[in-house]
Amino acid sequence: LWEKNRLDEYAHIAPMYDRILDPYLKRVRQRVMHLIRHAGIQTLLDMGCGTGEQVLLMRRAGILAVGLDLSGAMIRQARAKAPSAGIFCQSDASTSPFRAETFDACLFSFALHEKPLLLQHQIIQEAIRITLQNGYLICADYDIPSRHTPLARIVAGMIWTIERLAGKDHFHCFTQYMKNGGQDGLFNGYPVHRTGGITILGGNGRISLFRIK
Repeated sequence: LWEKNRLDEYAHIAPMYDRILDPYLKRVRQRVMHLIRHAGIQTLLDMGCGTGEQVLLMRRAGILAVGLDLSGAMIRQARAKAPSAGIFCQSDASTSPFRAETFDACLFSFALHEKPLLLQHQIIQEAIRITLQNGYLICADYDIPSRHTPLARIVAGMIWTIERLAGKDHFHCFTQYMKNGGQDGLFNGYPVHRTGGITILGGNGRISLFRIK
């Protein structure tokens, strides 16, 4: 396990997480739903589900979604929203408790850029293991902008400031992720191909739909 995971990094922020980030993430979640519906996905694991908002949105749409997160504080917030549903699991995403080929898809929503490179790849490998053959991986995260417009530069500056404020280790992981090529660099070499995508964050992010070959 990554050393940072020995402590719950989100213990203090979990109670206020939704109030802080919902205004920014609500539209991203809706766009994730668009890709899920377009692909006909019926069962999905949200790997790094946080407080569970995306999982509950999918559940309301009739998708059998399950949320997994290592943070006990985040999982408690998620379970409080659906106390009897049993749809949230506290676990390490790189060694999940699920059997091979359990889900139609796995989702990573801003859950990879903050991890060390080795852990990023362990999580992707685990996602491929528990996803059905010809299933999908969905990644909503930062990416390398294709066009350096004034808006893209402004949003990029905001992102880099936020990531720097998140702490030294977090910022190091983020800068390495971007230096390595963002999503393209991360998924290069895996048996997947991008079949769809939506640009977000003024071109500084993407929601990518990858099909497992």
